[in-house]
Amino acid sequence: MVAAGDYHAACVTSDGNVYTWGMEMKIIGRRVSTPTIMYGKPHLPAVMVSCGASFTMILDVGGTVYTCGCGLHANSGELGREFSTALRSIDSAFFGGAPVGMIAAGDTHSMAVGRDSGTGTLWTWGNNRQGQLGHGTYGIVCVPTRVEDNVLQDAGGVVTIAAGCDFSMAVTKDGVAWACGSGECGELGLGTFNNHNTFQRVGCPECFGGSGVRMVSCGFAHTLFVAKDNSVWGCGTCKMLGIHAETDASDDLVLWPIRLERINDDTQHFDTNDVIVVAAGVFHSIAVSTAGLLYTWGEKPDMWSANGLGYVSAEMVCPPQVVPMPPGVTGGIRFGRWHEVVPCDNKLTFAMTTHERVGSDSAWHGMPPELMRKIFDVERTFFSPAAGTSQGVVNMLGSGSI
Repeated sequence: MVAAGDYHAACVTSDGNVYTWGMEMKIIGRRVSTPTIMYGKPHLPAVMVSCGASFTMILDVGGTVYTCGCGLHANSGELGREFSTALRSIDSAFFGGAPVGMIAAGDTHSMAVGRDSGTGTLWTWGNNRQGQLGHGTYGIVCVPTRVEDNVLQDAGGVVTIAAGCDFSMAVTKDGVAWACGSGECGELGLGTFNNHNTFQRVGCPECFGGSGVRMVSCGFAHTLFVAKDNSVWGCGTCKMLGIHAETDASDDLVLWPIRLERINDDTQHFDTNDVIVVAAGVFHSIAVSTAGLLYTWGEKPDMWSANGLGYVSAEMVCPPQVVPMPPGVTGGIRFGRWHEVVPCDNKLTFAMTTHERVGSDSAWHGMPPELMRKIFDVERTFFSPAAGTSQGVVNMLGSGSI
């Protein structure tokens, strides 16, 4: 799996190692600009990684949580232990001695769900300025603290979680979504702009097609849901939901979850394809269908940012569009709130063309001038090129890519 934060990214390999890389930010336990192993033997294999604004969480197969980070924000308790840039485990006593089954990193707060208790116990900690921890209070919480909320337990306990900028989502065993934290842009899906410091039910029983929620993903100011019938729903900022925004700012926000496939009743944005996974970023969103199609929508934040929409020249994609991908590339997509990785087609085309692996009869034969300019604009701006070397390109694509 792959996770991305503001300025860094991480992945878990099939052998349980964790690699991290970033833009020379000391927020991942070390300074690295190419994928570098940060977690491996003698530790137990990792099964999950999650990235916050300036910190990283790792979950191992035994249910132990590790954290590290520092830098862009003052310490807000998101590490769940004493402040340190070094990767260290969180004392299991904070989780009642039980193994953790899932983790989620928000901008400056953290979430975890117990694995073996069968009750879906939820712990949260970190920044709580908008009530995103769900404890009924405000203020920083420096260690994992159990969410004492009877409504979550009465619903069968929490089975999946997601953390946004300053809000949180949880889905209980009965398929109901719950939200707390900032509602400034309607991202909670509660029909108001209010903040909530306890978890509130999202939508009515008829919402999400009556089938319940299977997964949820939180962005900066919007939320995406995948229902059990594989339909996609969303709330928050219109552009990030694939909706053409109106001129009135109040019309740019969706306060209740709406089904994104048929926003205008006459448009089927995902054709006849069921969606199996979604991911919400700051300015754009992604969905992957059962047919392996990759959809993106949203906007490019500014002229200096890499385009995470998968189209070299696109400033905005609305409604969702299929991104052309090489056969066999799509097998699960993840992306971050601010961090926007070089589009996969750029990376693959650059590497294959460099090594003359693209045949003359291929649609990708040669390097399109526009694509070449885009790649080197990104490389020159963000990846510390050194005169007379290829280091900037290596930093951009990863040391094993070319």
